Amino acid sequence: MNRTYVCKSFQDDLQVKVLFFISDTNIIKMEVLTMNSGTVKWFNSQKGFGFITDDQGGDVFVHFSAIVSNGFKTLEEGQKVTFDTETDPKDSSKLKAVNVCAA
Repeated sequence: MNRTYVCKSFQDDLQVKVLFFISDTNIIKMEVLTMNSGTVKWFNSQKGFGFITDDQGGDVFVHFSAIVSNGFKTLEEGQKVTFDTETDPKDSSKLKAVNVCAA
């Protein structure tokens, strides 16, 4: 049985996500991924989507279902966030934000 554990580490303003893939007896694989950070460009809470401007200046689509929070999932313009990205299934040339958290 494989289990995946995720832990976030903060050091010198660098946020990383450490993934441990563990079997019943030992660690099979470990990955360290740098998380993206950015600022909410705009977010329409009625429609449930918007855009984040990443720290490199690119815009990334965000859907409310990608927001990690309790209760009503929304973002505020100018809010600092961290996030991962995935290829948008509707357009493979674009990215979408996932695992979006307030910074």
